[in-house]
Amino acid sequence: MVVGTRLVLYRIHRSSKSSIMKKFFYVIAFLFFMGLIFQKLLAQDMPMPVANYKTLSAGSLVVGMDNSTQANSINMFNLKAYGLVVYLLNNNTKVKWVIKAGKSKDDIDFSTSAVQIKPVYGNTFFYDFRSGPFVIYSADTSGVASLIDNFNNAISNVGDKVKVFRTAADVVVDERYDLTGFKPKAALLNNGGNWDIHRDYLVNAGINFGMNATGNIATNWSQAIASDLLVNCYTFASEAHWSETNTAYAKPVTDNIKAFLIAGGNVLAECAAVRTYENAGRFHSTGGINPVTENTFNDPLTSLVYNNADLSYSQFQGPVNIRKGGSLQNWTYSGNIQNQEHDHVKGMIANANIGASLAKLGTTVNGGLLYYLGNHKFDRLDDLTVLNGIRMYLNAFLTPTANKSLVCLSSTQTYPINYNGSVCFANPSKTNISTSVIWNYDPNKQAYVIRVTVSKDFVDNTYGTGSIGWNKGHKFSNMVSSDYLQLALLNNNGTKAIEFKMDYISTSSGVASGYKSLGVSGGNGKMVLGNAADVIGVKTSLDANFNDYGYKLTSNSPITNSYYSSNSVYPNWVYDVWYEVEVKASAFGSSGFGTASIANLYANPGKTGNTTEMVDLTPCFKVILWDKIAQHTQIISTRDVNVKSYPNPAINSYNISINTDKKGTATIYVVNAAGINIMTKKLDVLPGSNTLECSSNNLVTGIYEIRVVVNGQTFNQKLFVLK
Repeated sequence: MVVGTRLVLYRIHRSSKSSIMKKFFYVIAFLFFMGLIFQKLLAQDMPMPVANYKTLSAGSLVVGMDNSTQANSINMFNLKAYGLVVYLLNNNTKVKWVIKAGKSKDDIDFSTSAVQIKPVYGNTFFYDFRSGPFVIYSADTSGVASLIDNFNNAISNVGDKVKVFRTAADVVVDERYDLTGFKPKAALLNNGGNWDIHRDYLVNAGINFGMNATGNIATNWSQAIASDLLVNCYTFASEAHWSETNTAYAKPVTDNIKAFLIAGGNVLAECAAVRTYENAGRFHSTGGINPVTENTFNDPLTSLVYNNADLSYSQFQGPVNIRKGGSLQNWTYSGNIQNQEHDHVKGMIANANIGASLAKLGTTVNGGLLYYLGNHKFDRLDDLTVLNGIRMYLNAFLTPTANKSLVCLSSTQTYPINYNGSVCFANPSKTNISTSVIWNYDPNKQAYVIRVTVSKDFVDNTYGTGSIGWNKGHKFSNMVSSDYLQLALLNNNGTKAIEFKMDYISTSSGVASGYKSLGVSGGNGKMVLGNAADVIGVKTSLDANFNDYGYKLTSNSPITNSYYSSNSVYPNWVYDVWYEVEVKASAFGSSGFGTASIANLYANPGKTGNTTEMVDLTPCFKVILWDKIAQHTQIISTRDVNVKSYPNPAINSYNISINTDKKGTATIYVVNAAGINIMTKKLDVLPGSNTLECSSNNLVTGIYEIRVVVNGQTFNQKLFVLK
């Protein structure tokens, strides 16, 4: 009996343990499953979003976003519906964005019985709401009617006032985004001189609250530069047409864009800016834009495919024109896609050119989205295929960021204070002999990426029959196992932390081309000070030509002209000589990275006949010339210009100095910390030095932005005033 009792007890114990294990397994499986769903809910901006069903009770408000429920006086979609949504968000209204997961293009998001209540009352009907309507739950509608009236009262034409509906019955909806607390703010970048294209999109949508007289700043947007994205805090940035083939100029911008994306912001590039961003930053693909397929889509617009119609970027009704005009209208990618790239508008298999695509950098939470949109400018409100291009831009603008907040540098982010910057050097008597050093911090690698670019007047990647400006000729063999850069990097205390020589290119059996940079420990490379283990990556422009682009040219470089225009056979060939190195942030100690100094640059031969040239620290500058013959403005060359303010800090007065090489007009703005323009001056500039002396007696202590527009190009500088 005792034995038997013990046996029964043992069996009961085993049975209980098994039951507990099963329950434990089910709990773990459930938590894992819920974790997947939760992760998907945090990434509702990616393909195959999970439905998030909610009951929209009777008495809720709907801002229709389809062509039927939001038609304007010319029977087109009323863009000002976007303006109303932004206005409501600015005034702390709890707005939700409804998009049905899994829907096809132009499908219904939800249907319900409703009555139009704004701008005038109508009868109750059964409405099909499409294209991502915005809703306000009945419990959150207090005071909203008066806000709608305030917005509509500013619109003179009754037919252009925004229509709002009130539901007459409960209905289940798929709530994609809870926009509560989200107040979008866009940085309109002006690298290509076309920032006003995107300003016009926003203004046409009625998003012009607080716009100043010059039209360059408003409550929800302002003209800005890429290096200010994380400093001045935005949710979104956009770049209109910007064609830049010189990666030395494009990469500082794309590095800042990458940092903003990783931190959770969203960015859109349009037209040539797509090519510039992708070829310099490799955001969507490993090989950049395929130059062979640019603008080759000629099929009917009815043949277009909208693969991700249930994502926010594609919330519009009807087709969009992907061959409207511009230097980049539609394209395909080279290499492999990356960063979860997915297309939103493209042709069929026979001509599968892309007109709009999207990639995601950073975490799985909302934000980190880089939108690409083809065509130079969507400039018609009476053509649905053009109007929808503006809608795609506005959809991107309204897609929330991480935590639905402005994306700023903060203690919770991994960016150091001196996370990006630049210094430049030039020969005192030969100012065309110069180098620029730019750096950006990569939070993923916790390292600084530093690039040194040399002026082509000293050395370039042309040789053989393709050589440009080499009076005594230039051979590929002159560069192999010969050229190098010696670079010293200082910490933020001004102490030299690391110094090394970087090999430009040498023979190597480790790559298919047989040539590569041997970095800081081979060829002409070696460590001078510090630990070689702190240097985690080295790349040079000739190395990139041979190994990234696959151009193994050991006799003649691609044929070009004095402007170094792209060669159609070798479109990605880099003519600049640059050296790029990645150095661990830990190499600089607790004070962090400070600056860079060029100890020696050796080219045998250089174009001047010397193997080295002396250079001193000098201001960094660039001005852009424009190609008036091309269909659209494009950057074709660079010349010297320098804009600076001094003394800085200023006490009683300050000077604004503009050095340029051609006659023109400069407009100078002084903007305070609140974004208010407090001074505007116009100045005719002549070749050489031009100086404007300004009094600071009427300025209080603080930081001001000096914004100088020279011949259509904008330069920004901070001015500190002390009293």
